[in-house]
Amino acid sequence: MMSTYLKIDILPVGRRVLFLATCLGLLAGCKRAHNSSATPAAEPAAFGTPEKDLPETCEGILEKLQSGSPEIPPQGVEEALAYLQKPAPAASGEESSAEYFNLVIGLLLAQPAAVERLSGTLLAVADDPAVSPILQDYALQHFFHAWARDPNLQGKSEMESRLKREIDDGKGPLCGTALLTACRMFEAEMPITGPRGQRVRPLGSSPGIVPASRTVAYRRDDFIHSALRISSDRSGLPAVRTSAFNVLLRLGVRTSLAPARSVASDISEPELVRCAAVAVLGSLGEPAGDRKLLESIPLEPALVRTAAELALSRLADSSSRP
Repeated sequence: MMSTYLKIDILPVGRRVLFLATCLGLLAGCKRAHNSSATPAAEPAAFGTPEKDLPETCEGILEKLQSGSPEIPPQGVEEALAYLQKPAPAASGEESSAEYFNLVIGLLLAQPAAVERLSGTLLAVADDPAVSPILQDYALQHFFHAWARDPNLQGKSEMESRLKREIDDGKGPLCGTALLTACRMFEAEMPITGPRGQRVRPLGSSPGIVPASRTVAYRRDDFIHSALRISSDRSGLPAVRTSAFNVLLRLGVRTSLAPARSVASDISEPELVRCAAVAVLGSLGEPAGDRKLLESIPLEPALVRTAAELALSRLADSSSRP
């Protein structure tokens, strides 16, 4: 059985059916929202290969990982980097390639000396239109992990610029992942302390990342403005708009209440987008006014009604707090 030691908060394309729980803030593990209905390019090149095609050193690395040891020799680092840059045979399954691509990235993130070079590889994968969309998506997600591990990362500004470019466009299937990745960067700036004043790691964040240890050059106000624009753009992909509402909720942006109210009450909006808007109302809304809106949502579609009931419960909890 494959070890999950280094599978860091990544969800494969086929496992996005938990949007409702994610939008309601009940599932901390969802870090991406990519258009699962998009048709991939014909015979895309894919970085990474199935395990049987790994170099001998990489096979040994995987065995060490499965035994719980993340340390690898310099030669292993070189082979792992080369592995990420080697296109898979056309006959290789995308899911298999993506799994090992993700695993080897996690392996390199555990090697401090390799993070700088890994960041260059991630940028190359994210910018290569010939690469499979799922691997581009994984590369964008891993920007955060590389960014958070090395305070002097030379590729930091390039990573932030790549995310900003995707978000500014707002139309592509990778925009949802870019929104969520940038959101994690802003969350990492927020100092979080426990009941005795100790620094704690946010729920759902990865081990080895110290909150408030990094700064983001991408202006927070610009990011929030883009997320608000994308959340209300009816021409946008539903999964991307869902991500936009999700990050607005996570960052506590109360100016998102107006678009959330509009979307939540509009029966012509996609169900998942309405669920995300309802989640914003449940977490950031006003107990009196937003309760009436949530109670007015009809029984059908059931997904939106369930989201409304959970949001009403959260509103009730917030109104009862001192």
